[in-house]
Amino acid sequence: MTIRIALGLGAILALGFLASISDAAETREALRIVDRHDHRDFTRVVFDNGLRLIVKEDHSVPVVAVDTNVDVGYFDEPDSISGYAHVCEHMFFNGTPRRPAPEDIAQETKGNGGRLNAGTIYDRTHYYVVLPSRNLRLALDIQADALLHPLFDGDVLEREVAAVIQEGRRKLDNAPAFSAEKAFELAFDKHRMRRWRIGDEVALENLGRQPLVDFYNRHYVAPNLVLAVVGDVDTDDVIKDVSELYAELEERPRPERTGPEEPPQTDFRYRRLEGDIQLAHLQLVFHTPGFPHEEGPGLELLAEVLGGGESSRLYRRLREREQLVHEISASSYGFREVGLFHVRAVLEPQHLQAVREAILEEIASAATNGFSDEEIYRAKSLIESATRFRGQDVLGQAIDLAYYETYGDAGLGERWLEEMVDVGDDDLVRLARSYLEPSNASLLEYVPKPDAEAPSTESPSPEAVADALGAAIDRGKSLSVDGGDAPAFVLYQPERGDAGPGKWTSFRLPSGLRVILHEKRGAPVRTLGLAYRGGRILENAENAGITRLMTRSLKKGAGELNAESLADRLAALGTAFDLTVDEDYFAISMSLLTKHFEEGASLLRLVATAPRFDDAQVETERQGLLADLESIRDQSFGHSFQLFRQSLLSGHPYSLPTYGEAEAIAALTVEDLRRWYLWHFDPSSMALCITGDFEIDEMEQWVLEEFIQLTAAADLVALEPSRSVYVSTAIEAVGSVALEPDVAEKSVVRDRKQTAAVYGFATPPSRDDVHYTLRVIQGFTGGMGGRFFERIRTTEGLAYAVSSFDYARRFGGAFACYMATSPENARKARELLVEEVEKLRAKPPEEEEVRRAIAYLTGSFVIRHQTTSSIAEQYLRLWGRGHPPHDYHLYVKKIEAVTLESVGEAAQRFFDVPRMGGGLLIGG
Repeated sequence: MTIRIALGLGAILALGFLASISDAAETREALRIVDRHDHRDFTRVVFDNGLRLIVKEDHSVPVVAVDTNVDVGYFDEPDSISGYAHVCEHMFFNGTPRRPAPEDIAQETKGNGGRLNAGTIYDRTHYYVVLPSRNLRLALDIQADALLHPLFDGDVLEREVAAVIQEGRRKLDNAPAFSAEKAFELAFDKHRMRRWRIGDEVALENLGRQPLVDFYNRHYVAPNLVLAVVGDVDTDDVIKDVSELYAELEERPRPERTGPEEPPQTDFRYRRLEGDIQLAHLQLVFHTPGFPHEEGPGLELLAEVLGGGESSRLYRRLREREQLVHEISASSYGFREVGLFHVRAVLEPQHLQAVREAILEEIASAATNGFSDEEIYRAKSLIESATRFRGQDVLGQAIDLAYYETYGDAGLGERWLEEMVDVGDDDLVRLARSYLEPSNASLLEYVPKPDAEAPSTESPSPEAVADALGAAIDRGKSLSVDGGDAPAFVLYQPERGDAGPGKWTSFRLPSGLRVILHEKRGAPVRTLGLAYRGGRILENAENAGITRLMTRSLKKGAGELNAESLADRLAALGTAFDLTVDEDYFAISMSLLTKHFEEGASLLRLVATAPRFDDAQVETERQGLLADLESIRDQSFGHSFQLFRQSLLSGHPYSLPTYGEAEAIAALTVEDLRRWYLWHFDPSSMALCITGDFEIDEMEQWVLEEFIQLTAAADLVALEPSRSVYVSTAIEAVGSVALEPDVAEKSVVRDRKQTAAVYGFATPPSRDDVHYTLRVIQGFTGGMGGRFFERIRTTEGLAYAVSSFDYARRFGGAFACYMATSPENARKARELLVEEVEKLRAKPPEEEEVRRAIAYLTGSFVIRHQTTSSIAEQYLRLWGRGHPPHDYHLYVKKIEAVTLESVGEAAQRFFDVPRMGGGLLIGG
């Protein structure tokens, strides 16, 4: 989610204000509407206290999202109270007179099949609840209660402040996030954008209850609030409920904005930092106008053309052609007072000079020579598709509507998309010249600390960097721009579809290919994916990583299309290939607008039947994979979970490193990849899944016509005649995970602020119905309101993150718990986890715990599968792990069938502490 829509969360009034609220409630039964306007897609209501309500009916799924946007964030905090907005967010879920315990709100939400969360950014805080639509009144009531009646309990506040401090320290270990904030610090002299946004530790440690209450009372006032409700609802019912539930909210004026303004930047800025990281991170920031601004659509389009995807200028040159970076992107986003044009790159330190100069060359070329019609068309298509894809999810719609309405117009996002139709090359050139010039730029480089095995990367002076970039800009002005004509970009208006749940079917073609079709009417979007069983489950230490490298290389050209041509064709359709590399299968898929479906399907079929595996492209992907193998060592969960699997599943293919072994990857040849793919091209071990906006009978006929000859492609009939073992046979020969493993903790020590740990127990293959029980246990142990979370995080304050999860794969898996804590608390947190596990084995949970978990899981299943891509992913995931397609439709019934007895039996069967494995990334 981009920063522009990744808003935050909060609550409102303080306990000391409850008396006045109660008095108001005695004299006022409901809010009075002072303005109502029914737009094309939504209804906007303004109540007499200043509260704004946006309602949008979407009957495609039985789900409702309620999002409250509060016009307050880090920008509203003087330095002396830096971090208060974020603490307010944390306190939102922690008690009201009607729901006094800190876990009550979370447990009630989960118990009714929903989820809630929140977030704070620079100028906004938001909080949301998503529930089955039958629970609309409850969703509204939970938000209103938390907003109007917070307890601000002192003990809870102390724990949450500790959690926020741990969150900040955790961010210090996140290289992309840390370097980005340091770049903002470099770019801003006065404005509060320059501060570490989570807050100053000293200010947080000294935070008292009353100052926080004062902050709430000052900022959480009705005119600062926007409530967005989207889903399977009746607009008039929502308006009536909101007018009653928020009647206590008094009319009070907005607070005055007092933050310092940022003077214009006049000189290039440069800084280099070192850290215990594996790769270098480059952050280049340019100042742009705050949001909203008339230049907004053009700047967003400019970012997409320069660095928005695989067909963009920067990606194509630096990642594909010159192989200087592992990742590169550009984005434009704005906040209330300031905006940023932001270029990011991840690379090897020795390439920093070449990369920074190449970026400025491409920017100078854009400002001098402009862009081709094809480039602009592709970028517009990608932006339009992303907007439509996000609109499949009711929460995404609610967040967008609330966000834009906070700025005065809930329809602003749709209007920006319409205005983008008219943005042309002249506009992009003007914007590049106006904003992307050196005196408006700040460049931060975050590099690994030198060690005995690696030479030092000496930091150049800002003056030397500026001189070199000036020369690069001169070179860039002479770069040529590829010409080409593109079709006129026509804004696609989504059609209204059937509101019903749709149909599904599954069948095999004569070749053995499994076909799964799922009709989901509504948004004009379709997803199709082709999956292959095998891959990583058939790897060993000698070729570990071959599946991931082969899969990444698949989308780098097919037939007569080289990598660039294929990327261009996809971008013009507003899409790109998505890759999945699971332990049990791999897949290539795409989501696209219905109007582009057949052309997109032809490209997928071409990639499947005629992949090129060009030497240069394979080498580029090899370097990227080796970089990912290194970067996972910087990821708290990723690295600790990898160590955990090595601990618990030693000797099984599931224990191999997520991204493979460096020596094996380096030794792989193009022919190795081609043979690996050809071996897996076995229709009896492949599946095609299509979901979305279609009539299922018509789609079935289309598949029969288009995919009946899938195995006839010339490039694939040359499978080795000597191959005696088909991939399906090889898969069945893989042994299951041992449930009596020889386990021990595996750990590494790093220079980090936090310790990340995963602990857990081996479990049987995913087809075993015990996994439905394990997921229920997951539901009442981890996350907000869960046993492990409440004991370790809420009560004892020993960890920032506490979650549990059921890792179920075709041949076995694990039930595990992840914790992120300070190094000094790590062992104590483990002891408490062991205590909770032993309690669960000794005594079954309360019936209410299980009921809540079941309601949460069944509700989350519906919420999670609102989009065509999520539906297709679930079908292919089940199929890849050996499940029949109809298991998708049995999930809810099997979860609802879990009993207290089955929970107790599962705990006794698997949760034996002496057999607990562990993986630790130890900070120190």
